[in-house]
Amino acid sequence: MIDEDFVLSEEQIINYFDRLEMIYDKDKWKPSEENLRILQNVHIAKIPYENLSILMKEPISLNGNDLYNKIIVEHRGGYCFEVNGLFTHLLKALGYQVTVYNCRFIYEDQGVQVRRHRIMKVDFKHASYITDVSFRNESPRFPLKFVCDEVQWDGIAEYKFTKDDYYGYVMWQKLDGEDWKMIFGFDESPQSETDFFLPNYFCETHPQSPFIDEPHMSICPANEHITIAGRKIVMSKKNIIVEKNTIHSREEFCLLCKKYFGIAIDIKKAEIIMSNEDLTNDDI
Repeated sequence: MIDEDFVLSEEQIINYFDRLEMIYDKDKWKPSEENLRILQNVHIAKIPYENLSILMKEPISLNGNDLYNKIIVEHRGGYCFEVNGLFTHLLKALGYQVTVYNCRFIYEDQGVQVRRHRIMKVDFKHASYITDVSFRNESPRFPLKFVCDEVQWDGIAEYKFTKDDYYGYVMWQKLDGEDWKMIFGFDESPQSETDFFLPNYFCETHPQSPFIDEPHMSICPANEHITIAGRKIVMSKKNIIVEKNTIHSREEFCLLCKKYFGIAIDIKKAEIIMSNEDLTNDDI
């Protein structure tokens, strides 16, 4: 089972900051709203969202040391249970008051979804914030103040929380030129690390899991958003697509993983990851 008592050591914190290309100083990085804002914005720019372990049939461990070794030591990324899981450990080690929630994505045409997205609430004396550093699509670049019916702007999109009789709370997003849409719903039931064992297992193994068929990768440097979905790589700036290309070979996939996501993938692994992709077909 998952170790509920894991705590990052000071050496691990230093290495974590090094992975974020920042220098750790205990006095400088005391808990504050501004420091949390910086950490989230840098985190999404340096540590990618990716599901490559699932495609390579590498068992995903949610134990803190295993997450640290994968994401920090091996210079990988992960999906929300992994990256938000490790970020939770970092925040707690830095002294933040953190509560973990499990969300349901909301798709208007697909009915109620299983809970399979991890987020965190961080409490300060006069305010609480929702933070999330592992999301495939455009998502908040900074922590959102956890208040209802207040529109918040992160430089790219508008967000708000509303109360809901079924979900408890719903996070909404409005991209430029589009209507408001519901992203996910959640209630305030605190989650332990062990509570994510079953949703993680579902995402790893279930035939209906959205993670088992093709690569999904995302990273958000500055105002940009770079994604890979199957054979498509898309680069956006302030939510405007500036480049969209088809991946034509496993070698090209390896180069893109290294160039944009900082992940070293060899050809043998790329063959497994791209095994469901027809690399000869440009009509996709």
